[in-house]
Amino acid sequence: MRVYMLGLRTLRALLGIAEQNVNEFRSYLFGLIKERAASLERNYSESELLKITDEGFIWMTVACAYGTIKKYLSR
Repeated sequence: MRVYMLGLRTLRALLGIAEQNVNEFRSYLFGLIKERAASLERNYSESELLKITDEGFIWMTVACAYGTIKKYLSR
């Protein structure tokens, strides 16, 4: 039970950081994606880049949550 609660507290802390800094994370991720798209000579519109950014942000938070849960369940 203690490990379970520790996992939940850890997960809440990770997601809390993402929640408190969502705009900064999105801006940073947007810049990375825009730069990568330019280096690959792909012409995305601003709305497409924002959609890709939001999907990437969601994917990263889900991956962190999954990894945290998996780590604590394997103990």
